[in-house]
Amino acid sequence: MRTTAIALLSACMLTGPFRLTSAASDEAGQLVPSIGHQDRAFAPVIPRPRIILTDIGEGTFEAAYAMAVQADEKIVAAGFSTPAVGPSSDFALVRYESTGRVDRSFGDNGRVLTDFSGTGSTDQALAVAVDLFGRIVVAGYSKSNVGVDFAVARYTADGTPDNTFNATGNVLTNFGADDRGTAVAIDWNDKIVVAGFSNAGGTTDFAVVRYNVDGTLDTTLNGTGRVLTDISVGSADFVAAAVIQADGKIVVGGWSDASGIPFDFSVVRYNPDGTLDLTFNTTGKVLTDFSGFGSYDTLQALAIQSDGKIVAAGRSNASGHSNFAVARYTATGVLDGTFNATGKVLTVFDAGSAMANAVVIQSDGKIVAVGLFDDGNPGGVDFALARYNTDGTSDSTFNSTGKVVTNIGGFDVGYGVAIQSDGKIVASGSSDVNGTSDFALLRYLP
Repeated sequence: MRTTAIALLSACMLTGPFRLTSAASDEAGQLVPSIGHQDRAFAPVIPRPRIILTDIGEGTFEAAYAMAVQADEKIVAAGFSTPAVGPSSDFALVRYESTGRVDRSFGDNGRVLTDFSGTGSTDQALAVAVDLFGRIVVAGYSKSNVGVDFAVARYTADGTPDNTFNATGNVLTNFGADDRGTAVAIDWNDKIVVAGFSNAGGTTDFAVVRYNVDGTLDTTLNGTGRVLTDISVGSADFVAAAVIQADGKIVVGGWSDASGIPFDFSVVRYNPDGTLDLTFNTTGKVLTDFSGFGSYDTLQALAIQSDGKIVAAGRSNASGHSNFAVARYTATGVLDGTFNATGKVLTVFDAGSAMANAVVIQSDGKIVAVGLFDDGNPGGVDFALARYNTDGTSDSTFNSTGKVVTNIGGFDVGYGVAIQSDGKIVASGSSDVNGTSDFALLRYLP
């Protein structure tokens, strides 16, 4: 099942050290040496480890919120670009060769910008997936003077809008006044599932939409192609991730205050027809509090293991500071006691704060989480990675500690992660080391 879960940066800034600045070696978790800027590749040309920064255009803020690896190993990064003048932003895509060089056969010199309104709307892409035909599906939201809607665009393999999708290559879906798509997944029929949240029900609820291949709403989902789920009556519920199981069931994750303020990890599973799956924790829903006494826990990413277990990653301040938080659930929706004995694990990055924004499962079953680490100093926000063994313990073969922090030199945040066929770990995000925030791409040895 080809799925993508996106990572949302919480409104609360995080706060901690442990920076990787040495040259790369053959050890797992070390950066693969690269020439680092613009169109240059991951090739080991100089010994000092660097990254790839891509300036989309004249944007003052650009971030790669999600990424996917195509069947041909090319890397698609999706996010948004804000112009130097005006408050608007556009969907932004960049495609890279497997070596990290920008693929100039894609779009306009490797880059694609999409404005949904044509009149300066705020359009932000938060998720990306690639279908069986190599078409690229990007989801997020579009904010204009008439409201905020789910926004979905599909591109052909060369980066042009796919006009077989809603005739224009993109579609907006309105639930209510404020509707934001945050995650996308594609099933084996190439139907597109977009999840997010909406206030159409009066409070913020989980929202799921499914589209047919031609971009029309798939009415076999809940009779309308859309479904809203309130975790508890009147609760505030936010979605950050979605995956599709091999049996077609849809798993959506985020956070909710259904148990009272602050928030808990929240996971909902739907049957393919959009009804709640009552074989999942008997209600179709599950809440997870990491502290047991009301910590601030936000789920940012989901992944499905080959055995059907569900891995969720995000942040929790259960220990006082915000830390990487990872939970694993059985196929029936209960915490998996074979994972760190409790089904939950917190990872502390020294004397600071951290948050996982993305998660992926390696072919050997090890779990990789990517996000940020904040040491509390100006410019002290860095890419952060952690790798776990299948039992939830830290993988000491990964940078000897199971953790790595990479300081690019500015405000650096990891949002997406993918595994290449050779096992190398690619992380996407943003960095403002050059003065304005650019797409950032990093690759690590497995």
